[in-house]
Amino acid sequence: MSNFGERAAAIMDMKSGRGFDPMTALVRASASPACAPALRNALNRQVIAPLALRLEGPHAEARAGMILSVMAGYDMMLRVIRIAALEDTASVERRHRLAVMLQHLVDEPLHMQDAD
Repeated sequence: MSNFGERAAAIMDMKSGRGFDPMTALVRASASPACAPALRNALNRQVIAPLALRLEGPHAEARAGMILSVMAGYDMMLRVIRIAALEDTASVERRHRLAVMLQHLVDEPLHMQDAD
């Protein structure tokens, strides 16, 4: 997991220009009261739980949820809402900043491990 942030940020950067946009589908499905519970269960089971198993240290499930949240928020702001702050930033810089944030969640500093 030592280069998770870098790898995940690169994957997010490669998503641009592809036909089907999973984030748009996620946003639409989450707005439906009928779909939201199934979507929540699927994300917990297929994304958060497996990622939490790979994270070392305490609060792995919370950190996995934060990682998913950062990635989803980044993708939504860049590709769905298209905020200028992200669109106008060079992709290399965006990718680097995202990688650092994600890796920070993976490597959780020692002083944060005792926080509740």
